Amino acid sequence: MTTAEPAAKPAAEPAAARLILPAEAATAALGAQLAGGLAPGDVVALWGGLGAGKSVLARAILRALLGDAAAAIPSPSYTLVNVYDTPRGEVWHADLYRLAGPGEALELGLIEAMAGGAILLIEWPDRLGADLPARRLDIALAPLPAPAEPPAAEPPALAAPARDAPGPDAAAAPDAPAPGPAAATAPARAAPAAATPTPKAPTAAPTAPTAERFAPTMPAAEAPIPGDEPRAATITAHGPGWGRALERLGGQG
Repeated sequence: MTTAEPAAKPAAEPAAARLILPAEAATAALGAQLAGGLAPGDVVALWGGLGAGKSVLARAILRALLGDAAAAIPSPSYTLVNVYDTPRGEVWHADLYRLAGPGEALELGLIEAMAGGAILLIEWPDRLGADLPARRLDIALAPLPAPAEPPAAEPPALAAPARDAPGPDAAAAPDAPAPGPAAATAPARAAPAAATPTPKAPTAAPTAPTAERFAPTMPAAEAPIPGDEPRAATITAHGPGWGRALERLGGQG
């Protein structure tokens, strides 16, 4: 008699939470909360377009792990990876925006660092492709649309002032006297000829500054981001062991 094998348990759905971050201070507070639940070997993948707040969140996580709220955290846009020694071990902050694909990303040693117990904070994790670790914490940031402004109310039309009708006792204005037969008619005078203006030499238009002259030298990845604009953060935990990190959110979501 063949013994039936037990049916495989369906894979658990990733735990997710969505937070509204009304200002940059709230984004920094979220980073400090998440840092308290990170352990060696954890991977935090930061998703979002330019100016979404990925660097703001990464800096907050790093400052909390370093225990220094005023620590200078430079962007890894040029270096690609910055490594920090913290009381919880090494933390690698990577910005993969400039990489063409997974091959270049693997040359940075991210997988080896994770296997060695480092905490990874990865901006633009899509560059890793299929090599993105399956166990990770995804944080997707996106700016919230600005509320629509109500249409401006049109001012009410003003009515023309009413004129008083003349009363019955109002005297009629006397008619202008007609000219008598002896009135002399003044001869018509010819209008003087208009003087022809002397043309002036055209003035040279001032040279306008070209766009190339004032073009910003910073790359697109370093474009200025709007400050204190509200954002939405969607946090998705893939794989086991993220309970402590999610508990640090204090029940938000």
